[in-house]
Amino acid sequence: MRGDDGAITALANRVYRELRAQLGRNAENFKLWRDKDALAAGVNWKDKLNEAVSESVFFIAMVSPSALNSPFCRYEFERFLERERELGRDDLVFPVLYISVPELEQKNRTETDAFITIVKDREYVDWRGIRHRTKDAQEVKETVEQFCNHVVRALRKKWLSPEEREQIETERRLQEEHRLQEAERKRRAEEEDRQRAAEAKRRAAEERIRRDTEGRTRDVERAERAQSEKQGLSEREGTGSQEPGAISTWLHTMPSKTALRILGVLLMSNLPYTLASSQLFVGTELGNLDPDAITNTRLFFLCLGIFSCVVGLGVLSMRSRVSSLVLTLCGLGIAVFVLLAIGGVALIRSKGVDIVMGQFVLLVSLPYLIVYLLSFLYFYRWRKSLSVSVG
Repeated sequence: MRGDDGAITALANRVYRELRAQLGRNAENFKLWRDKDALAAGVNWKDKLNEAVSESVFFIAMVSPSALNSPFCRYEFERFLERERELGRDDLVFPVLYISVPELEQKNRTETDAFITIVKDREYVDWRGIRHRTKDAQEVKETVEQFCNHVVRALRKKWLSPEEREQIETERRLQEEHRLQEAERKRRAEEEDRQRAAEAKRRAAEERIRRDTEGRTRDVERAERAQSEKQGLSEREGTGSQEPGAISTWLHTMPSKTALRILGVLLMSNLPYTLASSQLFVGTELGNLDPDAITNTRLFFLCLGIFSCVVGLGVLSMRSRVSSLVLTLCGLGIAVFVLLAIGGVALIRSKGVDIVMGQFVLLVSLPYLIVYLLSFLYFYRWRKSLSVSVG
């Protein structure tokens, strides 16, 4: 509250006591700040006023021509309007018309003064009638009581402090962020479900195509075998030849895919078998021989193991015809392992230190000589069955 005479001071004190009584407060927790009383000489009034406004919750403006023309009063008024907006309220300014202001009484006037506009908008109370009454006059008491009732009703309205509004806004932002995160998580989950469904559909289609292809391949193979058997029977009937023996029948029958896979795996196992055998002998009998001879022997059989792996891969990759290269490599493998077996026998018969080396050579060469012989016979029989079918 601002004024410039003792009457306003007395009126302000009565308003203070009435508000304190209606709000149930005391002098410690309810104070009425009045610039004329609070600002001492030499004090930076703007800083002091800003501090007071920042701690205030309502503002009583004593409207008079002197207040209207005072830069200090206007600054104080504008600062509390900012404070009111910070509190999220629009009903904490209470104008009191104490001395007539002509601008307020001109109803059709186009107002350009923000101070006058706000005073009009806030429905000021008119105290000009009690201006010259004593502070203890009954009319003054009743007027002050009614005014304080209006102030108290405004102060008791439910409202949120800036801290509470900030907390609510923070919670709202967190909820919105959580909602967006949940929406994004749901979108990603749906996208993953769509991708998994598409992948499952693609795999199912590939599986159907694979089964159809295998079925057509089996049908073609059965038809080729039937055609081959029918053609062989016709040739035998035409030439009057005797029924072929078991070996002839076996050689002219196409081998099964399972047999080919077994042969391929056996050929590829030559490498780990050779490494395991050489490690076993090095740890026992071969450990007493010349290290260079042991190293050269192991290196030679390592190369043979790699060679067998290559042949085994070629066997596993064959589908509907015999690879001439694989057949040739099988023949070459037979020749190499026959020579190794002969060499191993010769070393054993020498009855010298090389008996152990000969045992090692036979241990490694004999099993895979048998594997290469079986492979060659299977491929030969496959080629014969195909040549008969084509013929």
